[in-house]
Amino acid sequence: NTLEEAQGEVARLRQMLAEGCRGETEIERRVRLFNELFDELDRDKSGFLEAKELTAVIAHVNGPAWAEMSAEERKEEADFFIATYDDDVEDKKLEKAEFCTFFMDSMG
Repeated sequence: NTLEEAQGEVARLRQMLAEGCRGETEIERRVRLFNELFDELDRDKSGFLEAKELTAVIAHVNGPAWAEMSAEERKEEADFFIATYDDDVEDKKLEKAEFCTFFMDSMG
């Protein structure tokens, strides 16, 4: 019985490690990662992501092609990216819910 209890405890600890030692579900993990990413990108802490704050994300989406683009092409890509996810295209910035749509799309 003691061996079975020890094996059960090891299995429980392995599961905790697999979930990030927080007992997180996959959804909770994604929400936490999303919030951490948004807060890191929102350098001015405005609660919105402007084009300049999204540069790294847009470059990642474009992959190696980003390095080959001219400044004008990069601006066009940034405008397209924001227009794709911005519900209020006029403000040219993404609020947390809009960025969440991109985040969830990118995670599959």
